[in-house]
Amino acid sequence: MDNNQLLKEFHLGIAGFRIVFNFRLENKSYSQAISSIMRYFMPFVIEKKVDTINYTVEFISRDIHRAADNTQSIIIKNDTYIKLCSSDVSKKVLTVLFPVGIYGIELVLRMIFFELLPRTHSFCIHASAVISPSGGAYLFLGNSGAGKSTIIHMIGKSFKPLFDDIGFIKKRGSEYYLYVSPYKEKNTYEKTPKSFLIEKIFFPVKSKHFLIQRQFMKDIPSGIKRISNQILVNTSKKDILRFISTYSSQSYEIYFSKKDSYIGKKMIAYFK
Repeated sequence: MDNNQLLKEFHLGIAGFRIVFNFRLENKSYSQAISSIMRYFMPFVIEKKVDTINYTVEFISRDIHRAADNTQSIIIKNDTYIKLCSSDVSKKVLTVLFPVGIYGIELVLRMIFFELLPRTHSFCIHASAVISPSGGAYLFLGNSGAGKSTIIHMIGKSFKPLFDDIGFIKKRGSEYYLYVSPYKEKNTYEKTPKSFLIEKIFFPVKSKHFLIQRQFMKDIPSGIKRISNQILVNTSKKDILRFISTYSSQSYEIYFSKKDSYIGKKMIAYFK
């Protein structure tokens, strides 16, 4: 390696996976860009190094890239493409051309999660969540407009919000744990690499009156559809069915009004 070459390595803990960012750049002027990227992902940086690495993202300078023939194209908005990386699936390495923006890095991470999550019967999901009184997690699911973000905002004084847009559900043994994603969301909540055992699932319903009603999900086809509509990665019906079965007796519809400022306290009282 050239003495003038920069080499910086960062270990990230995201969704229970260990992902390494390895910056191999000859141009020292990239230091500021690296600092900007790491500030964005800093909540997920883990200092302790481990032997098991799930994936490595290697950043190299565009001006020294010599593998144009195997560079992959990644689809972005409006069906346009950008050439960002090449991959070595056997070695679990993605090579990214630098400099690259945060959105480009998020696309690369999505490629990684599309490969890793199905292997562990886990999901990336459109949802919102809070930390439960016992330190686990309450998950809120529903179509756009159902009130997932609204209810999180309304109960924020009683429950600490985790996220209100995208999260990860990781299967460990017979249990499911919730993880915060590194992606930018509607609201700014504290990011953390920690996991939270999912204790209950709620389906928000806008109403004039407060009510919590247990849902046993006896109708399996509709239950699978209800959950799969919110899943962004891994739509395996078998995996979704396992998830539904695990929470068949801990799923609820929660009816709430935007004018009710005591929803959080009412939820706590209901489950005491």
